[in-house]
Amino acid sequence: MFEEEIKLTINYRIQDYIEANRIDFRSRFIFQILRFIALCYVLFLALFIAVSPHPNFYAIFVLILFLAFVFYEWTWLPFLSKNLFEKQRKFFKNQVTLIFKQDEIIEICADQELKLRWFYKHITTPKMLLIFINPQGFIIIPKKYCSSEEQYEKICYLITKFPQGN
Repeated sequence: MFEEEIKLTINYRIQDYIEANRIDFRSRFIFQILRFIALCYVLFLALFIAVSPHPNFYAIFVLILFLAFVFYEWTWLPFLSKNLFEKQRKFFKNQVTLIFKQDEIIEICADQELKLRWFYKHITTPKMLLIFINPQGFIIIPKKYCSSEEQYEKICYLITKFPQGN
């Protein structure tokens, strides 16, 4: 079925990192609930400010803060992702090499080697694959670094066969 190894060399870009964090953000149920609650509050505050004869500046300030949270994915997330990417740039250095085998994934970067024989979970999208090493840390595999659609599909298939969970 799958006997050969697949080797990818990735030069991470800031956009890859931002997109991966967006995918991670969208997958977290608690953020979606909080976003819905914040959106309801924003609508209530906007209605309150609109019908109030004397706008309350505190209410306007809170409205702006809640709007920033509702649109976190487009406001704060790129900013925080860029900062984290810059801090981790020394870890990435120039490139990361990933080797996919039947029973392990090897990540080689900046004179370090990480061997994975199991992982926490994975998320597959049409553009990118995220392999979570733990609940917060993940390896990013953008589809654009694969040589073909078939190679990306092989990697995604292989990942589903790995042991996952706590």
